Amino acid sequence: MNLQDLRSGISSLTKYNPDIDEDRVEVDAILNSILVELGVEQEWRFAQRTRKVNVKADQVFTGVTLVLSQNSITLPGTTDGNSEGMICEIRGSNGNDGEYEIVSRASSTEIYVKGLDGSTPSWSAATDVTVTIKHRYVIMPEDCAEVLGLEIRSYNDTRGKFSPITRSEDEDWQLDLDATGTPQGWVPAEDRFVPPPVTAPTLSINNSGVTHPVPTTGTYYVCYTYVWKDIESGPSPVAEIYATSATEEITVSGIQDTGTGSGIRKKIYVKVPGYRAFYASDNSVIDDDSTSLGGPIIIPGTWPVGQSRLHEGGGNWKAVRLYPRQDEDLQLSVRYLHRPRLLIEDTDIPELPPTNHRLLLFRAVEECLNRHESPELAAVWGRKADAQKDKMRLRELNTRARRVVRGNAFEDSSPDPFRTITYETP
Repeated sequence: MNLQDLRSGISSLTKYNPDIDEDRVEVDAILNSILVELGVEQEWRFAQRTRKVNVKADQVFTGVTLVLSQNSITLPGTTDGNSEGMICEIRGSNGNDGEYEIVSRASSTEIYVKGLDGSTPSWSAATDVTVTIKHRYVIMPEDCAEVLGLEIRSYNDTRGKFSPITRSEDEDWQLDLDATGTPQGWVPAEDRFVPPPVTAPTLSINNSGVTHPVPTTGTYYVCYTYVWKDIESGPSPVAEIYATSATEEITVSGIQDTGTGSGIRKKIYVKVPGYRAFYASDNSVIDDDSTSLGGPIIIPGTWPVGQSRLHEGGGNWKAVRLYPRQDEDLQLSVRYLHRPRLLIEDTDIPELPPTNHRLLLFRAVEECLNRHESPELAAVWGRKADAQKDKMRLRELNTRARRVVRGNAFEDSSPDPFRTITYETP
């Protein structure tokens, strides 16, 4: 069932009318609230994802000069593109030694830093300084609700599984933050959070010298997010403008200036007539010190195919720390609990197995009846939803074990609920 089917099902069982905007918005909010809560409630098989994540070894630069009263560093070599948010250690300077957080990679050879306490340093002049960039943290994919496991499993047969270490164990054991080698474990780090912008963008219509006209007439909605080290915030307030002709183009200004060296860039999202979701425009990214797009919004003819949808995590991203820290570049396999995508477009389908769509429908009907109609009738649908959830637990929390018979592991394998998976070498 897609979102439109779910709305119709709720409408047939309650007094909600999906043709009324207020009812549609409320029903969509109920469905999405239930979907997200259900999707991350337990370690369902269908909700587990595995992704590859690259981690980098430390980078060491020698002979660095620190300029008086600055908080930037110009390095004699190229920094890794994922260095924002990592740790910069300074040694051999004149009173500047210590660890700092890299807040911005202004160029391939220039970084801006701040103190680990959030303060902005002001260098004492120094020469022949040693700077080490430590890739201490690993940022998880944007849809990660909980990390389940990390390992190395690559094409060149390098393998290794990491054991989880709790934060309390990390504190009790006083694990060395500077230990490097082949990682043996991982520690949950603090979630990364980027607050959203607080002001809406300013939109205007341009009719002369048009280079990127809008695809159709109608009302266009625009918002933007902050992006720091690929970590994206929630959206800004939304601005809207009406295009009276498909020969017009939309320009964007009035975007918050986040300051040179902050590393906080901005990303533009547009909702086009005929769609309900926001998608990134082709020229969506704006530098930290810019307040305008620098040109019209580019909406390609293939919209929204190939365009990223507005980030739905609200600015929260999971992160971990490897112990010991990697001493070479590695590609990790990360298994995590996936946060389901929200249902926004009419054709969106819940990221649940089709056999579990009825659970989402029944639970939404229960909530709608509880809100506005009959608690007694809601209890009936609640019991129906509970029965569906019991079936879902049996299907999605258990894996039937199999016995592998010598000689033909595929044709001769058979279900056996009393055995674990075993392998025998011919």
